[in-house]
Amino acid sequence: MSPHIPRTQMPQIDEKDIPRLLVWLGQQGVSISAGYCSAEVLTLHQDVDIEKAQAMVDAVLHKPILKARDNAVLDGNHRAFRHILDRTKCPFIQIETDFAHALSLLAAFPYTYELSSATPERN
Repeated sequence: MSPHIPRTQMPQIDEKDIPRLLVWLGQQGVSISAGYCSAEVLTLHQDVDIEKAQAMVDAVLHKPILKARDNAVLDGNHRAFRHILDRTKCPFIQIETDFAHALSLLAAFPYTYELSSATPERN
């Protein structure tokens, strides 16, 4: 089970940098996979704003979450929660390692940034 980690303490990666992340992970010798999973198997590590999750438009829900092999969500907790509410399959990109190791990899990725009060909100 993944620990509760506030969003402000999670490594942040812009959506535009996900392709770079996937290439970089391969260069680190870490495999990835993708697909759809039952949302109920996912472990969320952040508190979720239920109103924000319910207000998401379908286009946002088609974006894959980023998860670890142990089904811990690394990015996309609100999207994952919405899939849980809707009882729909959740698209994912999976880093083939456990949550703790995946977290350390994300922190080491050159394009990772930290949230601040000036960081724009994203879905």
